[in-house]
Amino acid sequence: MNILKSIIIGLVLVKFSRSFQKTSKSPLRLINRLKSSMATADNNPLLEDWTANEFALPPFARIEAKHFRSAFDASMLSHMADLQAIVDDPSPASFANVCETYDRAGGDLTKIASLFSNLCSSCNTEPLQEVQTEMAPLLAGHDSKVYTLPGLFDKIDAVYNIRENAGLTSEQVRLVERIHLDFCRHGMYTLSRGSCSLRGPYVLNHDMAIITQTSYSYHFFFL
Repeated sequence: MNILKSIIIGLVLVKFSRSFQKTSKSPLRLINRLKSSMATADNNPLLEDWTANEFALPPFARIEAKHFRSAFDASMLSHMADLQAIVDDPSPASFANVCETYDRAGGDLTKIASLFSNLCSSCNTEPLQEVQTEMAPLLAGHDSKVYTLPGLFDKIDAVYNIRENAGLTSEQVRLVERIHLDFCRHGMYTLSRGSCSLRGPYVLNHDMAIITQTSYSYHFFFL
């Protein structure tokens, strides 16, 4: 079933990319799209529940490049709210209320980002490039906010320190270690001990996103 679903998604993406490109070549159409107001959450197909669709596929026929900015904005706010709820939970840190909840947080952002990445790879139209240029530093900034959210790493670190004696399965222990390692690789072990500023990683991720995800991609991969 997973193989069949992958094939269907691939075919839909190819078909959608052809129709998307046909409607995106006109400079006038591009200007009109850039001038049009961003879609709101009420009429944005990216923010709808896709589970009712066949194979839970996105509604490709209704998706336009202009939908992504507002969808990303809404899903990033939702993701941060999910993570803040972990920090604000007064219960002792445990696998269930920290790592499991963290792993499930930001579901809308994950599905929208995955779809956007696929469309940018298969279509790479000018409207999508405009959105990619705009969103690359914002998404990088969001990642920095996730890893540097005050109190979040402290809870993850607390679960990490008791992982061997908390009655967890091997898979759960692996998830705890994986999440903890990701935060450490983003400098949180050092930051949590006051050895450096939060500003440095944020600026670095912001600048690197602009270079690697936009300028480099456009001028190297799509020549």
